[in-house]
Amino acid sequence: MNSWLISFQTDRAGRDADVHLLLPGEAFTLAEAACDRMGATWWPDGGPPDTQGCYWRWPQGTVWLNRITLLSEREAADLNGLNFLEAWTVEGTRHAPVIRDAGGTAWEDAYRA
Repeated sequence: MNSWLISFQTDRAGRDADVHLLLPGEAFTLAEAACDRMGATWWPDGGPPDTQGCYWRWPQGTVWLNRITLLSEREAADLNGLNFLEAWTVEGTRHAPVIRDAGGTAWEDAYRA
């Protein structure tokens, strides 16, 4: 299984924040689909966002996908061992990615401030 370091930038009420996540998955196309799904559902209570590629805008803020970086096995193990990044796993298909955390919570059900 591959692991990617995913980087998003959010802007909410004029406050910028960088969000970095670990994302293990089988293939880049699945990781890319997961990033698209994550960005499109960042603030689920805001309705469907205005979307332009790797950029999503809601009334409450914006999200940009900055980077998808494939990690070596060593890099992935080191970052996992530090326990400071959220880790999500992607399964399913490119057209229907299923994104869950270690506890089994679906991305769409998680709170993202």
